[in-house]
Amino acid sequence: MSKLLVVKSDGTTEHFSANKVRHAIERAGIPVSMTERVLDHIRAIAKQNITTQEIHRHIVEFLSHSYPQGICRFNLKSAIMRLGPTGFPFERFVARLLEKQGYKTEVDMYVFGKCVKHEVDVLATKEDRTYFVECKYHNHSGIRSDIKTALYVYARGEDLKQGKKGTAGTYEPWLFTNTKLTGDAIAFGECRSMRITGWGYPTHNNLQDMVEEKKCYPITVLSSLSLMQMQQLLRENIVMIQDITQNPAILATLDMSYIHRHALLEEIGQLSA
Repeated sequence: MSKLLVVKSDGTTEHFSANKVRHAIERAGIPVSMTERVLDHIRAIAKQNITTQEIHRHIVEFLSHSYPQGICRFNLKSAIMRLGPTGFPFERFVARLLEKQGYKTEVDMYVFGKCVKHEVDVLATKEDRTYFVECKYHNHSGIRSDIKTALYVYARGEDLKQGKKGTAGTYEPWLFTNTKLTGDAIAFGECRSMRITGWGYPTHNNLQDMVEEKKCYPITVLSSLSLMQMQQLLRENIVMIQDITQNPAILATLDMSYIHRHALLEEIGQLSA
């Protein structure tokens, strides 16, 4: 299997890594015994130049028959991508995530910099520190946030910081994305001490960690909701599963039977446990 090449979503290839697959499955809270069964299945069906999407699909199909309760967590990345097609639900999702981290947040704010006025996706404040959060959302796999994005966020942040000169507290930019980042974007952020949160970055307290630590799953992870029902809830600014448990009456607006609603709340309960 070590000579088996896998085609990644960005078109590049790498050698098949059982450890990578194992780690992705275990992150979803799937038992070790089931993880090894999934790996055996992937080894059996894998062919030269298999794509990561194919591997993902085979894992989901296997879990749907053998361990259905694990699918939601395993599908987290694609679930976040389904928050689109616009970036507004992702911005609200990020704001809610940061609230769970102890920040006070405001969304879609206009803030004056030294030179011009800027639209800020999320204004996040904790104690005396305020972040101008720029949310970069993509709903296609294989896209990475690159150096141009990092430069843009940094430049805006500098103007916004200059506009706040003389006021109490500290102000910093923060790039928040649902994608992976290029090496240059990471290097620039580290060089300039600019906070960046993305898929798998930083090593700790990245996007997945923030979601899983507080079990703040997006509603798009729920298999009990149809695409139309998801879109309807997103239009009502219902972005997290906790938004439903805190306001279950919102389900009355959906075309959903009592049995279906009960199954949905049960699924949310399992994810929140």
